[in-house]
Amino acid sequence: MRILVVAAAMALSTVQAYSQSSGINASQGAGMAQRVGAAEEPKADPAKKKADEKAFNDAINRIPLPQKRYDPWGTVRQNAK
Repeated sequence: MRILVVAAAMALSTVQAYSQSSGINASQGAGMAQRVGAAEEPKADPAKKKADEKAFNDAINRIPLPQKRYDPWGTVRQNAK
């Protein structure tokens, strides 16, 4: 009976390792080849990139500046300003 319990415990401990694999043929390295090939990004045209940068900068400049600085630890310090 102890042997059965030990065998079941060993079998359950390997389930985590199998769940971390990247696919059915992960032991042969097929999952790694798919991940490496998928990392390539298509090249964006410069006009679109420039328009995106301009839109981003315009959106950042529309954010209003706060009237006073936020200090999350202000009430904790003894010499609060």
